[in-house]
Amino acid sequence: MTLLELLFVISIVGILAVIALPALPGIKESNVMAAANRQLLDDIALARQLAIKNRSEVSMVFVPPITSQMSPADEAGRFVQGQLTSYRLFAQGTVGDQPGRPNVKYLTGWKELPEGVHIAAWKFEDKTPRVVSVGAGLSVTVTPFAYEKFPYPTSTNDASMEFAVITFDAQGRLAPADLSPDGSCVIPFARGSVLHAQDASGYVWRRVDEKERPAWNSTNNFNFVVINGLTGRARVHRPEIN
Repeated sequence: MTLLELLFVISIVGILAVIALPALPGIKESNVMAAANRQLLDDIALARQLAIKNRSEVSMVFVPPITSQMSPADEAGRFVQGQLTSYRLFAQGTVGDQPGRPNVKYLTGWKELPEGVHIAAWKFEDKTPRVVSVGAGLSVTVTPFAYEKFPYPTSTNDASMEFAVITFDAQGRLAPADLSPDGSCVIPFARGSVLHAQDASGYVWRRVDEKERPAWNSTNNFNFVVINGLTGRARVHRPEIN
């Protein structure tokens, strides 16, 4: 190989590198979103299976943004840290419970979405359904989370906290309160950051600072986990796979 040929090859490699480098962050973001989708799909399937197995309601409880109406309970730091990103499964009873004495309990520990992905804040905060355009003249209606009080931090604790929730019944169907007019439940993901207020002693009881990057990507470049209300089965709805 001559020096001229070597320089020519190096030039080609340099040009390809310049072209490829801008795409690398996008590949990383896509991988993180794919991991978040897979995680939530797996846990939705688990909640449905446990509801059918236990012949009782099983709820997925999501940590909402803190508001001024909330008051700290035990293990408050965990609640603060989990805003928009954490959830766990809760059983309203199990097979063999005595009538009027259901054995309520948390079925899993807290689970976190991958860093860089969170549930869109407006899913927690909207008071009415939101219509999101998904292109080609089509739209999806996203119903806000329902809210219920659950014992917190343990299933036997006298204190309670209000969580956002979706609930599967003993047949694996979603509760009517969770459903949009088309009979589905939509959980919108957002790319971005979730920043917590902290002082010298740790996390502060304050609403999380949530930033979508790029802005409004939860609607403009949407990534929805859609649950069929009748079957309880979930799928991903996003532009590149439609």
